[in-house]
Amino acid sequence: MPSQYSFWQLLTDNKLSIKQLAIPLLQRDYAQGRSSPTIKQVREEFVKALRGAFPGVDGAVGLPLGLDFVYGTEAGGVLTPLDGQQRLTTLFLLHWYLATGAAGLDEVPQEERDTLRKFSYEVRAAARDFCAELANCPRRPTGTGRLSATLAEAAWFRLAWHRDPTVSGMLTMLDELDKQFKNLPDPTATWADLKGTVAPLTFQFLNLGTLHLTDDLYTRMNARGKALTRFENWKARFDEFLHEQHPAKAASFAEQMDGDWTDFFWQNRLSNASLTDPAQAVDGPFRTYLNFVTRMLWLRDLPGTAKSSDLTTEPSFARYEAVYSKPENLDFLILSLNALATVSRTVGSMDAFFAKLLTADNTADGRVRFFADWNAHAEATDCNLFSACCQFEKPGPMAETLFFVVLTYAVRYGGQLNAETNLSDLRDLLRVVRNRMLQEQSIDLYTVSWNVKSEYLANYLRTISFLLPNDKTPQNPYCLLAAPDCPAETPRLDNEREKARLLVKQPELQYSTWKKALQQLEDNSALRGMLHNIDLTGNAQELAETAEAVASIWPDTAANDPKALIIRAGLTVADYSVKDRKWRWFFGGHGHGYQKTNGWIAVLTTDDQESSKRVKDWLSRFLPAYQQTAGSGSREARLKTMIDKVDEDSLCELPIWQRHFIRYANMVLSSAEKNWGIQRSYFVWGSENMCQQLSKTTLNGWHINPYIRATALKIPQLCDEQACYATGDDNGKLSYGPLAGKSGVCLRLDEDGWQLHLPESLLPLTGVWAQLPERLRQEFTMVEVVDTPTQWRMSQPDEWDLVKTGVAISEAIALSVGAA
Repeated sequence: MPSQYSFWQLLTDNKLSIKQLAIPLLQRDYAQGRSSPTIKQVREEFVKALRGAFPGVDGAVGLPLGLDFVYGTEAGGVLTPLDGQQRLTTLFLLHWYLATGAAGLDEVPQEERDTLRKFSYEVRAAARDFCAELANCPRRPTGTGRLSATLAEAAWFRLAWHRDPTVSGMLTMLDELDKQFKNLPDPTATWADLKGTVAPLTFQFLNLGTLHLTDDLYTRMNARGKALTRFENWKARFDEFLHEQHPAKAASFAEQMDGDWTDFFWQNRLSNASLTDPAQAVDGPFRTYLNFVTRMLWLRDLPGTAKSSDLTTEPSFARYEAVYSKPENLDFLILSLNALATVSRTVGSMDAFFAKLLTADNTADGRVRFFADWNAHAEATDCNLFSACCQFEKPGPMAETLFFVVLTYAVRYGGQLNAETNLSDLRDLLRVVRNRMLQEQSIDLYTVSWNVKSEYLANYLRTISFLLPNDKTPQNPYCLLAAPDCPAETPRLDNEREKARLLVKQPELQYSTWKKALQQLEDNSALRGMLHNIDLTGNAQELAETAEAVASIWPDTAANDPKALIIRAGLTVADYSVKDRKWRWFFGGHGHGYQKTNGWIAVLTTDDQESSKRVKDWLSRFLPAYQQTAGSGSREARLKTMIDKVDEDSLCELPIWQRHFIRYANMVLSSAEKNWGIQRSYFVWGSENMCQQLSKTTLNGWHINPYIRATALKIPQLCDEQACYATGDDNGKLSYGPLAGKSGVCLRLDEDGWQLHLPESLLPLTGVWAQLPERLRQEFTMVEVVDTPTQWRMSQPDEWDLVKTGVAISEAIALSVGAA
């Protein structure tokens, strides 16, 4: 049966022997302190009713007020209310207010403070700590403004508590209590009445533990009002877990969760974050950070390869328990948050801190250029790795891995991230890791897709672990990589190891110059850290010249190369083409948007053994030749000079296709209409004359013979270039418009040269068409194709210019039939 109690009687009853009245973990926030107009009115009326229950207040007799039922369970001296938590919280606040009011300038007796301290809010650490500090307060602070503002100025009050909805609600209720109870005629008598035997405020208490009811009752009774957020529920469970597994760290963890760490996330919130809903601005990124660190720690310790499904969902609480059952992982979480909070206070913001490490451009100042994952969220490509990983979706494995490297560095080396020496080592470390990950790419003709898959993050984390030795002194990663005892990993890291060995061998006076040139090359968007096709064996001056040449030829701001000057000038030095899938050949090019320089990545960073050897030899000759070209003009002027200085005799020594590529930009360029504005330069070859430039990846898409295209664009009055494209096995044709009223006349090209094709409708040839063969024989070597009177082959020696010949034949035909 229920028994009638006042709040004070419940806490002091000898039969119950209550040591603690604990609001349970899954309770919603304190609803009576919310700021909505409806709740405000309810709060005012409720406090007015409480005041009216006291005798002698406002001259009234005072009618005792019954506050309905309070249900709960008691075990081991701990009373857990299952219904009535809101009323109990208000009564606690009222008892504190009247106790401190009765004391006046004197301190509240310790015995009374100890009784009030029995009330505890286990729902969240901030509420629990606030109640404890409030109950322990020896006297009510005085001030001219609101009581909540005066309390907030107390030394024991933490600023982060303002952002806790329960503490905020309690402060609101205290303001209302102060408003209605401030001018009591006799505060001492009112306090004595409240804690007396015949109390003005009572409720019926029912101990459900004696009825052997299940927890389902709690769920049904507490399913009203505003529920706890997922993050608040998680914090409650994690707090309970820490008290069980790491009791020595539980209290400080909870204090920092609602203190320094919450302040950090608030200070580094998004600029458009809600200022009226601190939980929305802070809790989301905070929870995302915890999920991120937990996932990375789990991956780091994973013996095998993770499944994709393990990474696409939020870590379960069971995984949290598994990860943080290890003390070293809990230490990592704590130290990483402390390091971020310290850096934010020292530097000012995460934006400012990461700006010291990373850059979006090739700045050549030691900072690392951040190449975001191709499929990362658009807003997660910023250099602020904290924002990318904690405030946006889909940051991508590159951002996640680099952010975890920063955290690991901070944790391992005491969080000292402000010393310039440490930052320099950290920048080098981030560069090595970035380069290692960028090698996980798949290059398919004009596109580059990164195979930096989340499933393999465990492997990435393990392969770089030796770059962070377990001592308190940071070591430069280049020195670690160059050491003879550097453990072997995979060929992917061999490139970084070779760079490191070459760097440490440089004389002291050349070290910084060589390193700067190396990093400038790595940060070029056409190389992206992959320098295995660049000759790095030269001295500092030679490498600086190489970096200068690369930056000039492939600048980040370069638009499309409208005359294909890079390809054509490059071919004057050597055939550097990259073979793809055994039958497609690629010469580089530019695109648009993110893929602006991807075409050149496919060439300059190819790791196909045969192609790589060819490209490396070509670059060793092409880059010096470009640097040695007379004049200091623009890139276009220097490349054009390289093309123009090749004489005809030298051109004739080259294969037919190469000589034509050098002569004619339109042999290399492709139609914007057929290729969506992208410059493509990949081809399939049958013979030197029978090649096709692809618009897609196979012959099923539009394709064109480059000799035909270059010829058509020379005579636009006769030919429509778009009509010269073909699909499938069709090799295409130089298609004319109507000539002398006849359609279907065209030139085709095979391994022996040009062929004139006449429509069968012209047979038998009469008039101007009958005179055409003889006219062409006078100017060109022409023979009729046997048994095919409508096809005529034009033979020419190898040194002939096929484009010039095609133009001449076309003009002769037009002139002969009167269509010119």
